[in-house]
Amino acid sequence: MSDLIKLILRSSEQGDFEVEVPRQSTVEEVKKLLHERHPDKPQPELQRLLYLGQLLFDGRKKLQDVLQNESNSALMHLWVMKELPRNRLGTAFTQGPEDENDDDEKPAKWLDVSVAQLRKDAITELDLPNKRIGPIRARILAEGIKSNKSLVSLNLLINHLGHEGIKIISESIAHHPNLKQLDLGCNNIGSDGCKALGDSLSQNKSLKTLSLYNNNIGPEGVKYLLYSLAFNKTLTHLYLGANNLGTEGAKALALIFPVNNTLTNISLVSNNISDEASEILIQTLTFNRSITTLYLQSNAIQPINLSKISAILQHHKAKASPMQAPLEVSGSISSVAVDQSGPSVVPPSSPSTTPSLPPPAKLDIELVKIFRRLYDVQLRKEIETPNLLKTLQTLYLILDNIITHPDDEKFARVPATSKRFASDVLEAKGGLQFILKAGFRKKVIEFKEFWVVSTLEFLPSLIAAREVVREKKELLEDINSKKLSEDLLQRQKESERVKIAMLHFEEDRANRAEKDKRNKPI
Repeated sequence: MSDLIKLILRSSEQGDFEVEVPRQSTVEEVKKLLHERHPDKPQPELQRLLYLGQLLFDGRKKLQDVLQNESNSALMHLWVMKELPRNRLGTAFTQGPEDENDDDEKPAKWLDVSVAQLRKDAITELDLPNKRIGPIRARILAEGIKSNKSLVSLNLLINHLGHEGIKIISESIAHHPNLKQLDLGCNNIGSDGCKALGDSLSQNKSLKTLSLYNNNIGPEGVKYLLYSLAFNKTLTHLYLGANNLGTEGAKALALIFPVNNTLTNISLVSNNISDEASEILIQTLTFNRSITTLYLQSNAIQPINLSKISAILQHHKAKASPMQAPLEVSGSISSVAVDQSGPSVVPPSSPSTTPSLPPPAKLDIELVKIFRRLYDVQLRKEIETPNLLKTLQTLYLILDNIITHPDDEKFARVPATSKRFASDVLEAKGGLQFILKAGFRKKVIEFKEFWVVSTLEFLPSLIAAREVVREKKELLEDINSKKLSEDLLQRQKESERVKIAMLHFEEDRANRAEKDKRNKPI
């Protein structure tokens, strides 16, 4: 067995980082080495190393004792705190269980102290990693959280909560007025835990950062979170690394990108995401305005698609901070570029080439067929041809403006008092059904009625509707153009016939005058 062992450090932000260390090294020495070699240079006191779900809190312990069953390499999780936890009383809860035989079904002194401080509103940050809280102790802790109003940060990393424990904790934070940071990493909450957490997020109005790192939530768990994430107005940082989301989970999560404009940082590292998911990620990110950082390391997405995603993130960041210099794009797939606002996904790219923004969402052929059928059944049969062209021209103008300017809400609103919209579209039989199918709904905004469409939610329908309107409009315009040309030609021919008739008439009159002159008696 070699004296060196390769450590694969997996984190929710950086992805995988590999380093070789002597087996005789202590946990504290490994942390110092990571401070020197890791791209982020994390301070040793802020590092948390996890192996097989257990926090390595004893810095004096040697790797050879921790990794007894490992031969050449070992996978660890690296979690880096932003700062040391603290509270107003100076009490820190950063150590592991009081002893190795701590029974997670019995109250503990540290739990009593924590709950007492919570009830007094005496602490703003509570750090309880690796306390083996479990569902039983979670109920006691939740009572303290419910009675608290000052807590800002809660860390429950590695606490065997499971879906039962997370349900209890979720209920306690649903209406908490000030909680901004919540770490529930490594608690095996599964998809059932996400269901309870999703209900809580729908009600919470303060949370800004949520970490669900390494919780085995899978694609089903993501789907439970979709509704609450889509309409959440406070959450900015979401960490879902190492959750076995797969391609299906990534596709599901991407559906919230067009409708959520609060999230800025998302981590999807180490989730077995294939390149198949990149297309929908690119499409939905194109119509998002807020996401500037997306971690995709340790997935199977092709470099060219990472380049497109990187270009979109740069575009978002440039719009958010016009004075900020653009991100530097270089390095390997797993590398990141860091600027004042933090790291962003950086795929390989030529230093002199900036990836261009991807095209908008592709045309949905099935939706096109639906709108063609709606046109044939309703509009074409019910409206006279001259009025039909006016209806199509107005519809095209509205749809094209919305799709061309997806970020500008004024194009997605049509005043209900608009006479042109009313006469050309609403009063035309079949016009109302057509715009409803495209996604328009009547809403009152600031005491005024509008016909409104959510561009990001109904984008495929809007694009399909525009395509059908365009082809029918151009067809009618072409027919009208041909008719106009035929009418003009007919008029020219008629004019020629009149001219010839007039010439014949004048010639005949002159002949008769000449004849009468000759026959006149002298």
